[in-house]
Order: sequence, then C-alpha cells, then structure tokens
Amino acid sequence: MTNQDLLFQNAELSLGAYAALDFGPTNTDRNRDALFRADMSPAQAAAFVTRFPTIITQFNDTPAEGGMGTSFSATVFKNTSAEH
Repeated sequence: MTNQDLLFQNAELSLGAYAALDFGPTNTDRNRDALFRADMSPAQAAAFVTRFPTIITQFNDTPAEGGMGTSFSATVFKNTSAEH
C-alpha cells in the first residue's frame, strides 16, 4: 500500500468515524444516511460500505451516554482486506 493510499484510507476512516452508526452491517439505510450526514458523498459512502462492511463497535464518552464527559470517541470497523 502506498503512502497516498494509506493517507486516503485513514482520512476515509476518520470521516466515517464521525457518523453516528449502528453496530453490525455498514450497508444499511440508517448507516448510509449517517455517513451522508457526516459529509460523505453517495459515491464515497458506497465505496466505504464495500471496503468496511461491518461496524464492530462505537464508543462516545459523553455524560449523555453514561461516560465521564471526556468527549473521547472511537469506532472500530472490520475491513475486507487481508492486510489489516
């Protein structure tokens, strides 16, 4: 993987992590809509759900979600590549 490919993938993951996603398959109407609201274009979202078909977990440390309020956020995606 070239540096450009790695930078693109990490930028794409970062954008996807900003979406309020449900666990499980990424390619649901609700998750695609969340990716659109996170400023992905329809073409970007289609490529993203193909490359990262599963949302393993998402965590937001906000008081509203029972956290300590640090604003830490993490999303774990499963990809289709055998590289990672």
